[in-house]
Amino acid sequence: MKYLILLPSLFIASILLGQNVGINQNSPTNSLHISPINNGDDPLRIDNMQSYVSGDTTLMIIDNTTGIVRYVAKSDLGGMLGDILFQNSTFTDSLNTYVTNNTGSDTDVDSARVVGNTLQIFENGTMVTADLTNVTGTTYTGGTGIGISGSTITNTAPDQTVSITGGGSTTVTGTYPNFTVSSTDNQTLGSNATSITLTNGGSVPFNTINANDWHTIGNTGTNVATNFLGTTDNVALALRTNNLERMRIAAGGAVMINTTTASGVFTSAAGGTDNAIVGVATNGAGVIGQTNFATNFGVSARNNNATGTGIIASGNNQTGNYLISGTGGAFTGEDGSYSKSSNTSGTGVIGLGNNLTTSTTMTTGSGGAFTGNDGAYGKGVTATGTGIVGSGNNGNQYFTQTSGGGGAFTGTVNGAYGRATNTTGQSRGLIGDGTEFGVVSVGNFGGTAAKYFIIDHPLDPENKILRHSCVESPEILNIYRGNVILDADGNGIVELPNYFTAININYSYLLTPIGAPSVTYIAEEIDNNGVFKISGGNPNQKISWSVYSERNDKAINHDPMTKQMEINKTGNQVGKYLAPEAYGKTREDSYFGIQSNTEVKNESVETTIEVIENK
Repeated sequence: MKYLILLPSLFIASILLGQNVGINQNSPTNSLHISPINNGDDPLRIDNMQSYVSGDTTLMIIDNTTGIVRYVAKSDLGGMLGDILFQNSTFTDSLNTYVTNNTGSDTDVDSARVVGNTLQIFENGTMVTADLTNVTGTTYTGGTGIGISGSTITNTAPDQTVSITGGGSTTVTGTYPNFTVSSTDNQTLGSNATSITLTNGGSVPFNTINANDWHTIGNTGTNVATNFLGTTDNVALALRTNNLERMRIAAGGAVMINTTTASGVFTSAAGGTDNAIVGVATNGAGVIGQTNFATNFGVSARNNNATGTGIIASGNNQTGNYLISGTGGAFTGEDGSYSKSSNTSGTGVIGLGNNLTTSTTMTTGSGGAFTGNDGAYGKGVTATGTGIVGSGNNGNQYFTQTSGGGGAFTGTVNGAYGRATNTTGQSRGLIGDGTEFGVVSVGNFGGTAAKYFIIDHPLDPENKILRHSCVESPEILNIYRGNVILDADGNGIVELPNYFTAININYSYLLTPIGAPSVTYIAEEIDNNGVFKISGGNPNQKISWSVYSERNDKAINHDPMTKQMEINKTGNQVGKYLAPEAYGKTREDSYFGIQSNTEVKNESVETTIEVIENK
């Protein structure tokens, strides 16, 4: 009690005397200056103090450094706590505003306290907390909507206010989405909702960086008329990988891949053994080409190597074959190639070889027409495959042999046509070579000129050819001949082959006595067994005989026109000739509708197809 009486007495006395009063302090610096007796003791204790009452406008604060007691208005509490907690007098983030944004109330703070490493701030019964674990020096701790990692502060909530002042000559200030980075060297970077501006004396705007951005993770709500990748001026667009240009779209629309030289609307270049274009389809076509121009082509293929092949195709899941000497095209399959003419007088296949410029076809159409020393080459890879299959005259079917063959051609009027153009020396429109038959005709066999057999001359086979011509007749005849020796009575019996009467009618006889004249005659004509009798000759005389008969088998009688030898020309055959040259006419006047088609070369197409340098 003495101490309690003495304290106010001394305090009053010092006031009356106008001097500072010290307790355990010889040199008081304030009106009342209390120091602890021992270091670490509390110098002042006040019991039963009244708690804060809502509505109080000021609070009592003791400075931890100086020990000075002062009061502070509640409205200044946020900024003061920022100075104390973060030890940075330039930190301007208002604690009151922080509390307001997180409690939705007024800007006054009711109370605040530190529990462990957590700051607890109370406003109208609501508590907001902040972790103070890492709050040392100038390291800042984030709150709701503000994330801090190292020296990076991230505004994660658009409605939060961030104001940062950097050290030195650079400052960062702003409120989302507007931030400004400025420095004393007059270089300022600013942003807002629609643009970024860099100022260095002047300004360079980067406009529409959000609404019109093309995102790498995909885009929605696009309009093809206004949203696109590309240029709006007359400049090409280039795409790169590994900092090397891989694709370019020219200002005119030409697309180039691995090259900067356009040879058309789409140009793709490949180096080494790579393929420039690969088309793979499950049910559709791998590659489709189309043009509406008469002298251009739906698909054009060219090989610039002296022994190269222009195009190679294989079917029936077979491996493609080609000539090592090169060709314009090579086709492999169970049927090597199939071609069809859609015109009633068209030709299924036209072949032109030996660097010739004129091909010959028939105006009536055919399955195939080949001109040259070797007009065409085709290969069927199976034992029953056909090298080349052709169908003409807009036919809806084609025919091949079950045993296969080098070629099979189907046409309405003519199945195939072959012509060789050499006017001197060797010239053969069609050659057949077989160990049994070189050429087999299932129907009638006809020719406008002579029909020969040709052999190496038996007396000079190295230097000469021997030809014999067929005997012509207005009838279809079979000839049988032989010799018979008459008996002692001057009679002779001749037996013809057992099939004779099955294929012949209308017999004629010719008898020639040998050695001496005689009056020989046919005593008995050919009977059903093919036997006839000769009489009137000399005893034991040799008689040469011949029988001429009209052919009468089922094959020859199948077509009534076969035995008709005079035929009237009809339709477009009138005025046409089987041998037009013999009458001073041209091939276009041929009865068989043979026409000469001069090849049309489009030089401009050849010059525009060029070797593309790989980039």
